[in-house]
Amino acid sequence: MGAEQTQTPNKVENKITFGLENVHWSKVTTLATGTIQYSKPEKLAGAVDLELNPISTDIKLKADNIDYYVSESNDGYTGKMTFYNTTEAFDEYVNGLEKKGELTVEKSTAQSNPIALLFQMEGDKHATRFCLPQVSVKRPKFGTKTKDGANVNTVELEFTASPRPTDKVVRYKTNVTTSNEVYNKFFDEINQLN
Repeated sequence: MGAEQTQTPNKVENKITFGLENVHWSKVTTLATGTIQYSKPEKLAGAVDLELNPISTDIKLKADNIDYYVSESNDGYTGKMTFYNTTEAFDEYVNGLEKKGELTVEKSTAQSNPIALLFQMEGDKHATRFCLPQVSVKRPKFGTKTKDGANVNTVELEFTASPRPTDKVVRYKTNVTTSNEVYNKFFDEINQLN
């Protein structure tokens, strides 16, 4: 496994999944018309772990002395992703940082920018590729400590993956029916699913 752009998906479902690799991110731009455009995805190396927790609201309507209608909304996910480090380009775009001469400046007026987040999870038969097309990342915690053996700093990013405004897509992924062409080009661009 692990081949970035040329792996052929196996047509058998996985029994188990594991691992995290091929993390990419893309700039999200919403035009005045409401159309969303994405930049070419860029690789973000050094991913250690990823956690997604569903955001939902329980809906219970009472009638006839019972729970007459029960459902839940799908409002996306909250998530955490840990890296050994992130790139300056990623930090500057996501956190709205500015270049001032030879320095990077964080202002209290800085506005974060949305991204699309792509990644790959391995499996016993094939890797599955995922995209969260509308992600807002919070400013990461910052700190360090005295060097002691092999411990190194990490960057933990907390984020919210919301439904994409144009079509309400929260996430999409490859599956056993995904063609080789779509699978192998997955990290080349964000799919608008038209």
